[in-house]
Amino acid sequence: MHTAQDETVLYVTDGTLYLHLPSYEGPAWHRIEPDDAAYLPKGTDYRLVDVEGEGARYWVGSGRVPEGWQP
Repeated sequence: MHTAQDETVLYVTDGTLYLHLPSYEGPAWHRIEPDDAAYLPKGTDYRLVDVEGEGARYWVGSGRVPEGWQP
């Protein structure tokens, strides 16, 4: 389990991962495939799982989002 220390973006480039968000008020598991991205607010607990066992590549970036920015 990890905790996003700042606003965080996950971006999958290859393979399939499952993003587990245990404290999310909707579905806790999210399938993310190539070209999918996920935004995690600061303090979000999460984990990434390779359920199929085929491996995956992804980028994780974090930092502060400028005030007033809208997705």
